Amino acid sequence: MPQEQRQGKGKIKDPEVFTGDQNKTRSFLNQLFLLFMARPHDFVNDYTKVATALSFMEGDNINYWKDITIQRAEEEIRPGEGFDSWAVFKRNFLLAFAPVDEVNNSMVNLTTIQLKDYSSVDEFNAQFMDLALKGNILDSAAQLALYRNVLPEYLLRKISMSYPPPTNIEEWMTRAKEIDHSYHLTEKVLANH
Repeated sequence: MPQEQRQGKGKIKDPEVFTGDQNKTRSFLNQLFLLFMARPHDFVNDYTKVATALSFMEGDNINYWKDITIQRAEEEIRPGEGFDSWAVFKRNFLLAFAPVDEVNNSMVNLTTIQLKDYSSVDEFNAQFMDLALKGNILDSAAQLALYRNVLPEYLLRKISMSYPPPTNIEEWMTRAKEIDHSYHLTEKVLANH
């Protein structure tokens, strides 16, 4: 039975043991997130978070991955670092255990996402990045190529002709947001005249 943790009046249960079931990957990470947020004084660095996550993994479908992760830390493949950072650990974990349907669905949705279906570029950008991460598209050049393919033609042209030209996905998203906000501001001003 999971041990409940107390901080103040709230209770946080320990995460369920992750056995490698890809349908429970996101739930496991969410449970860890809640634990880390509720007890920040116990999880002051990435190494403690990684060690805690590994301690809640057990079973035939996960033991090999878990053992390799621990072995890499013990052998200090990266001298002086031990475990990967929490972000790197989480990325590697998702690459290995993301639900197959989630990856496939995200890839399909990435090729069909349209700005007109969202209330703002901010919402569109957030959804695009969520789909890219769920689809295991972690390379920024690949993300940028996909992003450029799904932008409306008018926005693609405006961003491409802007100076200085954006060079990475973050700059493209920021520029799209700036142009969109400017467009909506202009519409408001013209509507008042």
